[in-house]
Amino acid sequence: MTNVLTPLAVMLIHQELGQDDLVAAPCFNYYPIKDDGKPGDPLEPKKLHVKLVQLLAIAALATTNSDERASLEQIIPYVKTKIPAN
Repeated sequence: MTNVLTPLAVMLIHQELGQDDLVAAPCFNYYPIKDDGKPGDPLEPKKLHVKLVQLLAIAALATTNSDERASLEQIIPYVKTKIPAN
C-alpha cells in the first residue's frame, strides 16, 4: 500500500490549486464501520483523534511483540496532544 499511496500523496501536495497558495492534499478521513458492515460518515477532527487514541490503545494491548507495543504506546501521548480543543 505504501508503495502506491506515498507517490500519490507526494504528487497531491505539489499540485497547486491556483488560489491563495493552496495545494491539494490526500484525504485521511476515518470512516467508522457501522453495525451493518458499511462505512459511516467521516468523524469530526476531535472525534477522529479520540477514536485514533482508542484504536492505538487496543492495538498496543493486542500485540505480543514488545517493540510494537512500545512504539504504539509512545504514539498515544503524541496524538493526545493533537486533539483539537473544540
